Amino acid sequence: MAASAILAAHGGTARLSVVGELDGTARDRLTEVAEALASETVLGVELDLRGVTAIDAAGVAWLMRLQRAAWGRCRRPRLVDPSPQVKCALAGLGMRGLVDRPPRAAGCPPV
Repeated sequence: MAASAILAAHGGTARLSVVGELDGTARDRLTEVAEALASETVLGVELDLRGVTAIDAAGVAWLMRLQRAAWGRCRRPRLVDPSPQVKCALAGLGMRGLVDRPPRAAGCPPV
């Protein structure tokens, strides 16, 4: 099943919920949705990945780009309830903490 996404904002935090396969096909569609996270009113970013049924290298690359873009704007990305498939993929690549605790971008306040 191709991934779908729901973007919701509440109190300065945007939550992007992804359901389905996070792969190269989904990446292009999800990139458009994720660009909404660049809003000046968004302070925090939550990635709800509990509904991800499969993830490949393109999906991991998308997560990395989203993480870098958020930290580049001093946003605080947080991975929420990753599915076992996401946990396994990130752990297998030695990147499990990538989204939760990346290096702080220059000029950003500590979290």
